[in-house]
Parts: sequence; structure tokens; C-alpha cells
Amino acid sequence: MKVTAGALALTLVLTATVLAPYVALSSWSFSVEGITFRSRVGGDVYPGSRAAQLVVEARYLGAMEASSVYACITLPQGFATYYRCSAARLANNTYVVAVGYGDVVLFTYTIDVGRDVAPGSYVASLNITYRVGGALYWELVSVTLFVSPYPELQLELEDYYWSPIAYPGTSGTNLYLMLRTGGVGVSSATLVLRLPEGFYPRELRSTVGYVGSYSSFTAVFTDIDLDRGLAPGSYSAVLEVRGTAITDDEVQYEASAILPVHLAVGEPPGVRLEVVDAGWLEPRVTYGTARATYRVVLRLAEPGATVSSLVATLKLPSCASFPNGSRISAVYLNTPVSYGEVFELQFAGVGVNCYLTEFAELQLALLVAKDGSEFWANLTYRLPLVVQNPTVDLRVVSVFWAPQVAYPGGSSLSLVVVLENFDHLSLYGGVATVRSEVLTPSSVSISGVSADSFSRQTLTFDGLSISREVEPGIYPATLALDALVRSGRATYRASISFKILIRIDSPPKPLVEVVSYGWLDGVAFSNSTGNSIRVTLRNSDSAVVVRGLRLVLELPKCFSIHELDRVHVSSAQLTYGSATTVDFRGVDIACPPGVYVVNLTAEVLGDSKGSEFWANLTYRLPLAVREPVLNIELADAGWLSRIAYGNSSRLTPYIVLYSYTRDSIESAVITVTLVNAELSEGGRTKAIAVDSPLNYGESQTVRLPPVEVRGVSSVEVVIDIKALVRYGLALYNASKQLYVSLPVVEERNLAVVELHSEYLGSGAPILPSARGVELVVVLANVRSEAITVVGVRAEAPDGVVVRGIGGSCVGAPLPGTSTCSLRLTLDVAENLTPSVYRLRLALSYAKSIADASLYSTEVLDLPLAVEPLEDYAPDVQLVNFYWGVGQPVPVYPNSSYVPLTLTLVNRGRYEAVGVVVRASSESLPTVVGSVVCSARLPLGTSCTATLYFNIPGNVYGYVDLAVEVEYSLSSFGACLTFSSSLRVWLYVEEPRGLTSGGLAPVSWGWLNNYNVFPRTENATYVVAVANRLPYPVQGVLAELHLPEGFRGNAGSTATAYVDGPIRSY
Repeated sequence: MKVTAGALALTLVLTATVLAPYVALSSWSFSVEGITFRSRVGGDVYPGSRAAQLVVEARYLGAMEASSVYACITLPQGFATYYRCSAARLANNTYVVAVGYGDVVLFTYTIDVGRDVAPGSYVASLNITYRVGGALYWELVSVTLFVSPYPELQLELEDYYWSPIAYPGTSGTNLYLMLRTGGVGVSSATLVLRLPEGFYPRELRSTVGYVGSYSSFTAVFTDIDLDRGLAPGSYSAVLEVRGTAITDDEVQYEASAILPVHLAVGEPPGVRLEVVDAGWLEPRVTYGTARATYRVVLRLAEPGATVSSLVATLKLPSCASFPNGSRISAVYLNTPVSYGEVFELQFAGVGVNCYLTEFAELQLALLVAKDGSEFWANLTYRLPLVVQNPTVDLRVVSVFWAPQVAYPGGSSLSLVVVLENFDHLSLYGGVATVRSEVLTPSSVSISGVSADSFSRQTLTFDGLSISREVEPGIYPATLALDALVRSGRATYRASISFKILIRIDSPPKPLVEVVSYGWLDGVAFSNSTGNSIRVTLRNSDSAVVVRGLRLVLELPKCFSIHELDRVHVSSAQLTYGSATTVDFRGVDIACPPGVYVVNLTAEVLGDSKGSEFWANLTYRLPLAVREPVLNIELADAGWLSRIAYGNSSRLTPYIVLYSYTRDSIESAVITVTLVNAELSEGGRTKAIAVDSPLNYGESQTVRLPPVEVRGVSSVEVVIDIKALVRYGLALYNASKQLYVSLPVVEERNLAVVELHSEYLGSGAPILPSARGVELVVVLANVRSEAITVVGVRAEAPDGVVVRGIGGSCVGAPLPGTSTCSLRLTLDVAENLTPSVYRLRLALSYAKSIADASLYSTEVLDLPLAVEPLEDYAPDVQLVNFYWGVGQPVPVYPNSSYVPLTLTLVNRGRYEAVGVVVRASSESLPTVVGSVVCSARLPLGTSCTATLYFNIPGNVYGYVDLAVEVEYSLSSFGACLTFSSSLRVWLYVEEPRGLTSGGLAPVSWGWLNNYNVFPRTENATYVVAVANRLPYPVQGVLAELHLPEGFRGNAGSTATAYVDGPIRSY
């Protein structure tokens, strides 16, 4: 029999166990060729599948024919079968009685899979039994069963449509989705549609019942609104399906699916709405028009369409606005408009600030119903805002002065302008302004100007003046009219400008003469103040009456006057022949003597036949200025103290002045300049103010500032006097220079009567390194007047520092012929060479004579003797030394910490401080090589120092030691260290041997004289030794050499140690 086997995706594990009465073969007889595990409808097997079919194909490879072939299956947990064992069958489903080599047989099983079985591979055991001859055989094979996971719920969007059609703004439309299932059907499901922004509601739900696999169904979502602002195009939505899926073998399970849905929003159909008319309701709209109304007439020209409602928005350009300041206004229309109907829109209250025609934008939002679908449509129109020129046909008819002509300088004038309106528009609320540079004010306005259409209006501008500087002639002027123009219900502002001509006539020339002029006091001096000039004027013109005068005095540059004083205004009425006198006060003169010309300008306000005018007249007035003279002399000069020394301070000089000037000297400034001296406050020049008056024939004493006198025989003084002199009402300045020589005398007041040095109140020499030593100087006042030393300055030689200065001389009065002391605290350098040096003192003192204080400074040179330090140094000598402490003792080699005693004595005149002894040797190790012998060692006293050395075993006989003694001097404020070195020899005893007479055995034998026999153990042998050395022995280590046959603790020897000290015997 020939069988074709398919490819297998299974792994087979073959095991065979032969148990009686079965018979086992040496090789397998059946080979699995294929395994098929499918659902009852031929599909995959899932958890919960019922009646799934398992078919195992096996090929018989035995050499002998087999019969009774069947196989029993053992399933894993969760699997169940209707019949566990299956007989072998052929491919045509017939049972096989016997099989031969190469035949293929089938084993078929019906299996139920539990719902709790997880998808995956499972292994079942198949036991194949058969008979060959009379024997029964079996073979065990493993079969892999694959359980597939539940398939996904596969949905496909076949088509969709809106009903009615969806446009931006459509409401209440329905969405129909045509869907098709895949290999899995639906038992029941809930469909959730999530729409994008702009669709309402955003989430909709629908349900569906049973739908088989690969079947189509329709989901309906109702009552959907679209935002009117939604743009036409494609939008993405999400459809989520959750429910119970069912396979072809009727296995049900929970499943879900999500698929995108692309929805199209259509472009609304066009709506034709025609603009029939657009423009202003008013006849003329110009720049500045307020409350204008813009109207638009529209007609619906779209067949079959109806406009249910309309919102119209008018967006004005930037130069126009509505009453609330906004540029946008909206109106609405709720009346339905059918095809062919006409309607009107009005936008009122428009304010126009446009100079030219601009365009506005009209936006219409329409709710349109057409072909059963309702949608919003947006239309935009560009409409012109026609702006005309804001003019009015207004003309100037006449310009003239009222009631008389106008002259330069005229005031209170009235200018009349006559206007005529040739336009059909009326003006009201206008402001008329006349501007001209020749008028004062240059701009004058009147309000409340109105002019009806085709009427005449007269404008009168009062209160005008004409500047006096204006030349007669015809001058241009500008008439500006700013008014409101009424145009229908609107109002706009119109600004109109006219050029007009103004005539100014030439005024007459008046005759006003200077009758007299001159200085009020009769004379004026150079550098004077408070002068007055008097001028008398007279009207000599019979045709002119002088209504007022303004006189301006122009002085030379060296004259000065207050600005208000040089101008005089008079309102006196001067008829023909009358005169007026004017005084110009407060004239200051800084000129040198001479004749100077003064200009007088007269501005005359004249009246000629009722018309006022201004005329300018100029006069030149020469005036003489004289030289001022100060006639004052020096009557006396000297010192207030009556005497002055060459080194004095704050000496006060004085001078006596005598006046020969007939005018009164009000005050003076005296400047003192010292030629060869200085002022006490510094410098050489000082100014003194003298405020008391000095009249003719009077004298006055003036104290000059204090003077410092230094080494001159006389003080030369230059005195400059600048005086303020009164003459009448005027004041003038006069000056004079005087020279004074003040005598100076010289004398000495101090002498040195004693000079010595001290330390801590006792006499002491001055030594190098001294600190705080005092140099005492006794001074005597050799004059009869008392003096007070106010300052001492010391100049010491190099190496000497002055730390302080005191004594009874400083600050206290020193009466005549008495003495005082001066104490100088000195520090001297250590390296200063002894010698006699010079110390310089500068003493400043004050002296009172006749209520005056004289100051002087004297310099004294003092000898300063610095003595040799060696003359005062202590002399410390070594007087004794020996081994031991308190008394000499012999010392031997191999000795440790051996004391060495040294005795020192001070044989000098002064005390030694800090006496230190040091000793060293090349042959002896030092234990203590330095020690303080004494902190202080006065004259004739001694001290003892103990040092310690180790003596090696190879050193004996005389030993050389180097000894150094160090000490300091601290007397008389000096501090210096001295040292001396010397060598000493000390004897070290030669050692004596212990066995050569040093240690001698006295007795010996066995302990306690016990008998000792052969083969005795631990016997004790005692030797008594006497110390015959002159010193104790610290310890003895003895060795006993034993004869043959004896044995000690160290073999052939026995050792013992005796601890000391062992005294000398």
C-alpha cells in the first residue's frame, strides 16, 4: 500500500518498555509520518473548542505482517476525548485488518479543549499496540498538540455617508458606517465613535447583534452637529468596538478592535448674494465727519436657496470708527429671505477721519437652507467709503480798521473782516483766527461764527495793537476759520484759510526837547557809586499831545546801573510848552577820569487827532568824571609789647592813621604785606576791615595781625589802604600805600648750670646697650622776667634714641634768675663706640612783657659721654673643681653618671646675672653638660654647679675638660653678656683586678659542710669572698671550673651571681 506523508511540525519522543505478556522488538516498527489537529470545521483549535479532530499518520516498517493494530492516547490536563483508543484506518476511513511493510495507517480522535487552557504547545502520549504471529507488541510515542490564541477582531470600513450631507455649520445630520468582519464573527458588540474637535457630540455610541465572519453590517450614529467654523476637508475619527467574538467552530470570547475613520466635510455650495447699492446716506462726507450712516442694499440671487438668518459685520479702515471707538459693527437679520428678494443694511454713527476714499470690508454670515441641507455660508465684500474734500465756498468781501487809521505802536484797535457764504451748506460753531506778525497779540480769535447758506457775516477782532518797531506799509495776514458743517444728518469739520492784507500808516514826528541835564550832586568821581543824573524835557510840538514817556538811559561800559533804574516811565500829559524832570539814580562809575557820552532814548506816546502812535527820540549827553584822592597819613607805628625779639611769635604791631580828606571816610580795607616776616596764621598778607567812620582831622589806631619774627633786625611792612568815601549821596573808592619799619632786638635767656646722668633715680654712667637712662640738664633763667618753656626738641647722635622728655622746665613758669631741670630718657645702641658725643636741644619759650607775649627759641649743645662697658663688667672666676658632690671622691673607669662639682666666685665690682657653666671633654661622654650656677651673683659671692659624665672603661689617668662660664651685666640700664673659657684636668683612678688582691676568697666548702658522695646530685658549693677594694662592688659574677667527673649548671662549670653593693672590707 502506498501512502503520501505531509510535512510535520512536531517533535516526537519515542520510548519503549516491554512488560510481559507483551513482546518487545529490537527496533521500532511504526514511524509517525504526520499529525493533524484541527477544529471540527477544519480551522485552528482554540481554548474552548469542541470536537476537534486529531489524526496521526503512522507507517509500518516491520518485516512481518501485523494485525490488530490500534492506539490509545493519554491527553494532558484540560483536554478530553470521546474515545481514548482508535483502531487503525486507511485514508478512505476503512479499518485495517493487517498491515505490511510500508503501509500507512491513521489513528483518529475527537477532543474537547477546556476554556481555561492557555494557548501553546502540549504533549500527549500515544500507545500503539499490534500483533505479529501470536505475540502482542506495543510502542509509545509523544504527540504535540498546538492550541492557537484567540484571533483578533478584524473589522474593515467598506464605506460611509452623511444624511443629510454634512457642511460646516450643519446640525442634526446622521453618519452611516458600512463595516465588514474578518475571519471572526460578532455575537454582540458596542461601537463607540470618537469624533475630532468641531463635531458635537464628541463621542457617540451604537450597538450591533450577531454578525457572521466575512459578513457586512451598518452602524448608524445620529444627531451630529458640525461647527460653523469647521473648514471643509477630511477629519480623522476613531471607532472602538468592544463585544463578544465567535469563531467558525462557535467558540465565544471577549474581543475589541480600534480602527480609524476618515470623515469628509464637504465644501458648502456657493450662495449668490449681490450688492445692489452701497454708500453714505448723507450728501457729503468729508474728513472729520461725525454720525454718518453707511447703507448697503443686497439681493439673494441663488435659485432654490433661502437665507434663514444673517449676521453682517462692517470692518472700517483705520481712519474711521463707530461711536464706541471700535472699527467693527454688526447688524443681524432674522427675517427669512427667499430667492430674488432685496433687503437693506444700515451702519449708523460712523466717524470719518479719512483724507481720501478708503475701503471697508463687509462680512456676511448666512444660515442657508438648500436641497434639504442647512449650512452656514460666509461672504466678504470690499465696499468704498467715498470721502470728499471738506470745503465750503466761503469768500472774504472786505477788510478794514475801525474807526480810524492804524499807526505803528497803536493799541486798542479793531480789525473788521466781512465774509460771504456762496455754498448750499451751512456753518455753525466756528472759530475765526487772525494771525499776523505785525499784530499784538500775533493771533486773536473769536468764537460763535456761523454762516447760513448764501448769507453774509461780519467778523470784528478787538483789542489789537501794533508794535512800535513795525514800519508803515501793507502787510499780509491769515484768516483761519474752523467750523462745523451740517450735511444732512451728519456733521463734519471744515478748516478754511484766507490771505488778507492789513494797512499801517506812517505816524507824525513829535518835537520834545532836552532843556537841562547833569550830575545831581554837581560832580562824580571815578570808582564811585550811588550817583544820580537829572534830565529835564519839554513838549515843543503844538500839533501833538504827549500821553506818556518811556525814557531809557544807555551808559558807557564802565558805567553801571540797575536795570530798573535806567528806565523811567511817565504818564504825565504834556501839552504844548509843558516840561517834566526825571532823575536816574544808582549810577556806579568804574571809569578812569574823563568825559563820557550818555545816550538817552525817549519813547513818546503821542496823540494826533485822536489816533495814538509811538515815536522814538535819541539824545547824546556828555558827562565829566573826576579822579578820586585819599589824603591820609601815618601818625605812629610800633609793637603793642613795646619790644620784639628775633625769635618771637605772635607779636602784634599797630599803626595810627590821620585823615586830611574833607569828605567822610565811611569804611576802609587795610591790606598788610610783610616783606621779611610771616604772619602767625601763615602767609605774608592779611586784609583788615575798618568799619568806623573817619572824618576830616580825626585819627584812628589800627591793630595789625600777629607776626612771627625769625632772625631779622627789623620787620618791613607795606600798608595798602582802600577807603570808601561819601560825597553827598555818592560813594567813591580811593586808595593810598604806606611803608612801615618795625624794630627787633636780640637777647639770650637760658644757661646750662648742671649736667649729669641717672638710672632709676641714682647716678649712673651712660653705657652701650643701656635702656631708660636719664640725662638731667639744670637750666637757669638769666633774665629778670619770667619765661615759660613751651617746647623742647632734642637732636641725638646716631645710636642714641630719645624716648621721652620731662622735668620741671616743661610747661611751668620759670621766674627770673631761677633754675629748673630737664630730664631726657635715652636708649643707647649696643654697638655704639664709647666716646663723647654732642646732643642738641632746641627750647622754645614764651615771655610776657607789658601785657605782650614774646616767643623765642634757643639752641643748646650738650656733651654726651658714653663710657666703656668693660669698666663696669663683673669678673666671675673658677676657684675650685673636683669629682663628687660636697667632697672629692675617686672615680674609676666604667663609671656612669659621675658628678663633677665646680665653684665660681664674682671678683668684680658689679653684680653678674644669669651665671651659666658648661663643660665638655673629647674622651668623656656628657650626661649633663650645662647648668645655671646662679641667677644673680653679687660682688664677692660664689656659686656651685654640678655636671655629670660617663667614664668609659679605657679611660684613666688625667682627663682634659673644657669649661665655659657665661654671665650678663644688667646694671645702669645696660644689658650685655660676657663669657670666659678655660681648661681643667681631673684624675681617673686606674682600675685594680678583682683577683689580684681586689676580691680574696675567705672560705669555701660544701653547703653546711655536708658530706658529698659519688653520684650525688644538686649539691651546693659555697665560697666566701672579702672585698678589699677601697670602694663598694655593685655585683659579682663567679664561675667555678669543675674537675673531671663533676657537672654544674653550665656543663663543666658552675656560675653564681651575688647582688651588691658589697662594702669595702
